[in-house]
Amino acid sequence: MVDTSQGESRPAASAQRPVRPWRGPASGIAFIVLFVAAVFMDNLPAGNASDRAWTAYFASAAHRVSMIVSGFLLVAAALALLSFFVFTWTRVTRAARPGGTSLLPVAAAGVSAACIAAGGALGAVVPGSMVFGSQPEPAPGILRVLATLGIPLVLVGGMVPLALAVASLSLQAKAAGIFGRGMAGVGLAVAVITLFSFEFFTMLAMLAWVLAVSVVVIRRPELAPASHTRPIGSSSAVSPI
Repeated sequence: MVDTSQGESRPAASAQRPVRPWRGPASGIAFIVLFVAAVFMDNLPAGNASDRAWTAYFASAAHRVSMIVSGFLLVAAALALLSFFVFTWTRVTRAARPGGTSLLPVAAAGVSAACIAAGGALGAVVPGSMVFGSQPEPAPGILRVLATLGIPLVLVGGMVPLALAVASLSLQAKAAGIFGRGMAGVGLAVAVITLFSFEFFTMLAMLAWVLAVSVVVIRRPELAPASHTRPIGSSSAVSPI
């Protein structure tokens, strides 16, 4: 708003309104729910199980459907994970000093999300071809290879860049004042643990970190400046607060 009561334009006092950025926390919680659901739905036989066990598993229509749904859930979880990092990193950049952040957390999260989505899609190749393409069940050896091909993509290709994303975002958030020293230290520890996410229970640290960050962002509303008007005679526009 502009005050023109005395014939000249003057910027009115800028009010600030509290903003609670729900998009980042919502994406983080969605990632947790989707990822956990996908992991528990895809219950393949053990690697040393007999050929008969593998053949019987894929002969079940319920198992084939659950593997397909698990693949879709992993793709959705990957998109939610990327959204979580983008929204959280954007919050950090608004609080940081100019030049105090880099795109490393978002880029690493993008690589992680791509690998997780690809792993989910690969895991659904065999059951998808049997359900939608009416293909015959492959030989047990082929089943073992194709059904487990996506696992390294998720556990290695997805978790290693995710560890980098967690560490770099934690450091940038600490520098911007979003995280305290303790929260940043926890983030670095979680990043190291995530490198060894060969078992689901190890992944619990990363899932807990995503939930903790979501809670922190929700409980710390930022102030969004109202629109500013350039004062008469000013050489530059008013900087946002």
